[in-house]
Amino acid sequence: MNKDFVPLEINLTENKFPDLPGLVKWRWIFALIPNLKNGFVTTVVLDPAGKTAIADAGSSNIWEVSTAINYNPDKFLAFLKEANQRFKNQAH
Repeated sequence: MNKDFVPLEINLTENKFPDLPGLVKWRWIFALIPNLKNGFVTTVVLDPAGKTAIADAGSSNIWEVSTAINYNPDKFLAFLKEANQRFKNQAH
């Protein structure tokens, strides 16, 4: 994973939402739905410049542990492989 991806955790309780164009959709959702300030968990794969979202794992709140991609190693690895392939396809 660390060969093709740089994992980054952003704690929105302690930091403002990052000013990355690729996260505009999630910044908008976070601002629009007040309850998300109590918990907002997802995984988003951005291009290296942070300008484009390549893939997102969907909602990954703890109550979704049985269905969310983030809590299933096999599904999460498949998600990352798909994101990597999308990125490679965009580069060509």
